[in-house]
Amino acid sequence: MLRSEHFWPAYNKMPIVNPTKWKFHETVFEEAYYQILRHLSYELERPNSILIVFGFSFADEHILSLVQRALSNPSLTMYVVCFNESTKEWIKDLFKEYANVKYLYSESNALDFKLFNDEYFTIYKPKKQDQRLDAAKVIVNQSLEAIAAGEQL
Repeated sequence: MLRSEHFWPAYNKMPIVNPTKWKFHETVFEEAYYQILRHLSYELERPNSILIVFGFSFADEHILSLVQRALSNPSLTMYVVCFNESTKEWIKDLFKEYANVKYLYSESNALDFKLFNDEYFTIYKPKKQDQRLDAAKVIVNQSLEAIAAGEQL
């Protein structure tokens, strides 16, 4: 006798398109998602590629695996912008086997998107800068200058 608690987990693992009104939508969405990931993989395999990661935890195992496979490309450099030092240590553990991963973080403030844009990726620099950010700016600016020069860090 087949029990439903055994059937549904096994059934949901099968690549089946169910005959519902959402069939077309689900199939197209999955195909588009697959194409995006395939394109990402292709781009990361190209010589001298750079991947800048901001705000992604790598909790999606299929994307983590894709990125880890791509890091076997020695000319790929991945820069991970970390919210703080503890995040950096956690992400660093995921990529400990790869020398081509660099980490950007602020030693004094949480490096959120606003701070990153206001202080690092901006043309306008306020005349009076916050002294607490100097150490973080040095780390980020050196890495960005190396990226612009095409250097491997």
